[in-house]
Amino acid sequence: MSDFPGLQDNLEMLEVIEGLLGVTEQREREIVELTVELELLKKKVEDYEEKYPDLAVEEEEIVEDELPREVLVADGSDAARIDITGLLINNGCDVVATASNGEEAYDLYRMYMPTVITLDTHLPKLDGYQVIRRIKNYDPSARIIMLSRGRDRQMVLDAILAGAADYICKPFTPDRLVNAINRLLSRQI
Repeated sequence: MSDFPGLQDNLEMLEVIEGLLGVTEQREREIVELTVELELLKKKVEDYEEKYPDLAVEEEEIVEDELPREVLVADGSDAARIDITGLLINNGCDVVATASNGEEAYDLYRMYMPTVITLDTHLPKLDGYQVIRRIKNYDPSARIIMLSRGRDRQMVLDAILAGAADYICKPFTPDRLVNAINRLLSRQI
Protein backbone atom coordinates (compact mmCIF):
# COMPACT_ATOMS: atom_id res chain seq x y z
CA MET A 1 0.00 0.00 0.00
CA SER A 2 2.92 2.33 0.53
CA ASP A 3 3.48 2.35 -3.27
CA PHE A 4 0.21 4.26 -3.70
CA PRO A 5 0.15 7.45 -1.61
CA GLY A 6 -3.35 8.40 -0.45
CA LEU A 7 -4.81 5.00 -1.29
CA GLN A 8 -5.46 4.19 2.38
CA ASP A 9 -7.24 7.54 2.82
CA ASN A 10 -9.38 6.82 -0.24
CA LEU A 11 -10.24 3.33 1.04
CA GLU A 12 -11.24 4.76 4.40
CA MET A 13 -13.37 7.41 2.68
CA LEU A 14 -15.01 4.69 0.58
CA GLU A 15 -15.90 2.74 3.73
CA VAL A 16 -17.46 5.87 5.26
CA ILE A 17 -19.49 6.52 2.10
CA GLU A 18 -20.65 2.89 1.96
CA GLY A 19 -21.74 3.18 5.60
CA LEU A 20 -23.70 6.35 4.85
CA LEU A 21 -25.38 4.72 1.85
CA GLY A 22 -26.45 1.83 4.03
CA VAL A 23 -27.97 4.28 6.54
CA THR A 24 -29.73 6.15 3.70
CA GLU A 25 -31.14 2.93 2.24
CA GLN A 26 -32.37 1.89 5.68
CA ARG A 27 -33.97 5.31 6.17
CA GLU A 28 -35.67 5.06 2.77
CA ARG A 29 -37.04 1.61 3.67
CA GLU A 30 -38.35 2.99 6.97
CA ILE A 31 -40.06 5.90 5.18
CA VAL A 32 -41.71 3.55 2.68
CA GLU A 33 -42.88 1.29 5.51
CA LEU A 34 -44.24 4.26 7.45
CA THR A 35 -45.97 5.61 4.33
CA VAL A 36 -47.66 2.25 3.75
CA GLU A 37 -48.62 2.06 7.43
CA LEU A 38 -50.05 5.59 7.25
CA GLU A 39 -52.16 4.67 4.21
CA LEU A 40 -53.49 1.61 6.05
CA LEU A 41 -54.38 3.74 9.07
CA LYS A 42 -56.13 6.28 6.83
CA LYS A 43 -58.17 3.44 5.32
CA LYS A 44 -59.08 2.13 8.78
CA VAL A 45 -60.25 5.59 9.85
CA GLU A 46 -62.34 5.94 6.69
CA ASP A 47 -63.86 2.47 7.27
CA TYR A 48 -64.59 3.36 10.90
CA GLU A 49 -66.24 6.64 9.89
CA GLU A 50 -68.40 4.81 7.34
CA LYS A 51 -69.40 2.15 9.88
CA TYR A 52 -70.12 4.67 12.69
CA PRO A 53 -71.12 7.93 10.97
CA ASP A 54 -72.71 9.35 14.13
CA LEU A 55 -69.40 9.14 15.99
CA ALA A 56 -67.20 10.57 13.25
CA VAL A 57 -65.81 14.05 13.75
CA GLU A 58 -66.80 16.40 10.97
CA GLU A 59 -63.48 17.47 9.46
CA GLU A 60 -64.98 20.55 7.84
CA GLU A 61 -66.00 21.94 11.23
CA ILE A 62 -62.41 21.70 12.41
CA VAL A 63 -60.99 23.07 9.20
CA GLU A 64 -63.20 26.11 8.88
CA ASP A 65 -62.25 27.28 12.34
CA GLU A 66 -58.52 26.94 11.80
CA LEU A 67 -57.33 27.70 8.29
CA PRO A 68 -58.68 29.12 5.04
CA ARG A 69 -59.24 26.61 2.25
CA GLU A 70 -57.13 28.38 -0.38
CA VAL A 71 -55.69 25.99 -2.96
CA LEU A 72 -53.31 26.29 -5.90
CA VAL A 73 -53.86 23.59 -8.54
CA ALA A 74 -50.83 22.68 -10.69
CA ASP A 75 -51.24 20.11 -13.46
CA GLY A 76 -49.86 19.90 -16.99
CA SER A 77 -53.20 18.67 -18.35
CA ASP A 78 -55.87 21.30 -19.05
CA ALA A 79 -58.60 18.72 -18.46
CA ALA A 80 -57.12 17.63 -15.12
CA ARG A 81 -56.76 21.25 -13.94
CA ILE A 82 -60.38 21.95 -14.84
CA ASP A 83 -61.63 18.76 -13.16
CA ILE A 84 -59.61 19.28 -9.97
CA THR A 85 -60.57 22.96 -9.77
CA GLY A 86 -64.28 22.12 -10.15
CA LEU A 87 -64.05 19.37 -7.57
CA LEU A 88 -62.39 21.65 -5.04
CA ILE A 89 -64.76 24.57 -5.62
CA ASN A 90 -67.75 22.22 -5.23
CA ASN A 91 -66.30 21.11 -1.89
CA GLY A 92 -65.85 24.57 -0.41
CA CYS A 93 -62.29 25.35 -1.41
CA ASP A 94 -61.18 28.66 -2.87
CA VAL A 95 -58.94 27.86 -5.85
CA VAL A 96 -56.76 30.99 -5.91
CA ALA A 97 -54.85 30.04 -9.08
CA THR A 98 -54.01 27.24 -11.49
CA ALA A 99 -50.65 26.47 -13.10
CA SER A 100 -49.84 24.48 -16.22
CA ASN A 101 -46.10 24.11 -15.60
CA GLY A 102 -43.64 23.92 -12.73
CA GLU A 103 -42.20 27.42 -13.04
CA GLU A 104 -45.67 28.92 -13.05
CA ALA A 105 -46.63 26.81 -10.01
CA TYR A 106 -43.67 28.11 -8.04
CA ASP A 107 -44.29 31.74 -9.04
CA LEU A 108 -48.02 31.50 -8.23
CA TYR A 109 -47.27 29.88 -4.87
CA ARG A 110 -45.05 32.82 -3.96
CA MET A 111 -47.65 35.31 -5.18
CA TYR A 112 -50.71 33.82 -3.44
CA MET A 113 -49.24 31.76 -0.58
CA PRO A 114 -52.19 29.32 -0.65
CA THR A 115 -52.91 27.06 2.28
CA VAL A 116 -52.54 23.94 0.10
CA ILE A 117 -51.08 23.15 -3.30
CA THR A 118 -52.01 20.13 -5.41
CA LEU A 119 -49.12 19.29 -7.66
CA ASP A 120 -48.80 16.81 -10.51
CA THR A 121 -45.48 14.96 -10.77
CA HIS A 122 -45.19 15.44 -14.52
CA LEU A 123 -45.13 19.15 -15.24
CA PRO A 124 -43.37 20.96 -18.10
CA LYS A 125 -40.34 23.17 -17.32
CA LEU A 126 -39.90 21.92 -13.72
CA ASP A 127 -41.20 18.53 -12.61
CA GLY A 128 -43.27 18.19 -9.47
CA TYR A 129 -40.33 17.08 -7.34
CA GLN A 130 -38.30 20.15 -8.31
CA VAL A 131 -41.27 22.39 -7.55
CA ILE A 132 -41.73 20.80 -4.12
CA ARG A 133 -38.08 21.39 -3.26
CA ARG A 134 -38.23 25.02 -4.39
CA ILE A 135 -41.45 25.73 -2.53
CA LYS A 136 -40.22 24.00 0.64
CA ASN A 137 -36.99 25.97 0.43
CA TYR A 138 -39.03 29.18 0.19
CA ASP A 139 -41.70 28.14 2.70
CA PRO A 140 -40.90 25.09 4.86
CA SER A 141 -44.47 25.03 6.21
CA ALA A 142 -46.03 24.63 2.74
CA ARG A 143 -48.71 21.94 2.55
CA ILE A 144 -48.27 20.03 -0.70
CA ILE A 145 -50.29 17.11 -2.04
CA MET A 146 -48.58 15.27 -4.89
CA LEU A 147 -50.87 13.80 -7.56
CA SER A 148 -49.57 11.22 -10.00
CA ARG A 149 -50.46 8.27 -12.19
CA GLY A 150 -47.32 6.58 -10.84
CA ARG A 151 -48.01 3.96 -8.22
CA ASP A 152 -44.56 2.64 -7.44
CA ARG A 153 -43.09 3.01 -3.98
CA GLN A 154 -40.07 4.93 -5.22
CA MET A 155 -42.29 7.72 -6.57
CA VAL A 156 -44.10 7.95 -3.23
CA LEU A 157 -40.80 7.94 -1.39
CA ASP A 158 -39.33 10.63 -3.66
CA ALA A 159 -42.37 12.84 -3.11
CA ILE A 160 -42.30 12.43 0.67
CA LEU A 161 -38.54 13.00 0.80
CA ALA A 162 -38.93 16.13 -1.33
CA GLY A 163 -41.49 17.46 1.16
CA ALA A 164 -44.97 16.40 0.03
CA ALA A 165 -47.42 15.94 2.90
CA ASP A 166 -49.50 13.43 0.94
CA TYR A 167 -49.36 11.44 -2.29
CA ILE A 168 -52.49 10.55 -4.22
CA CYS A 169 -52.55 8.20 -7.19
CA LYS A 170 -54.63 9.16 -10.23
CA PRO A 171 -57.38 8.43 -10.88
CA PHE A 172 -58.73 9.20 -7.43
CA THR A 173 -62.17 9.65 -5.93
CA PRO A 174 -63.27 13.17 -5.05
CA ASP A 175 -63.46 12.17 -1.39
CA ARG A 176 -59.82 11.06 -1.41
CA LEU A 177 -58.56 14.52 -2.41
CA VAL A 178 -61.02 16.46 -0.24
CA ASN A 179 -60.21 14.29 2.80
CA ALA A 180 -56.47 14.79 2.22
CA ILE A 181 -56.95 18.56 2.14
CA ASN A 182 -59.12 18.45 5.25
CA ARG A 183 -56.48 16.45 7.11
CA LEU A 184 -53.77 18.89 6.13
CA LEU A 185 -55.84 21.91 7.13
CA SER A 186 -56.78 20.43 10.48
CA ARG A 187 -53.09 20.09 11.41
CA GLN A 188 -51.16 23.00 12.83
CA ILE A 189 -47.93 22.67 10.88
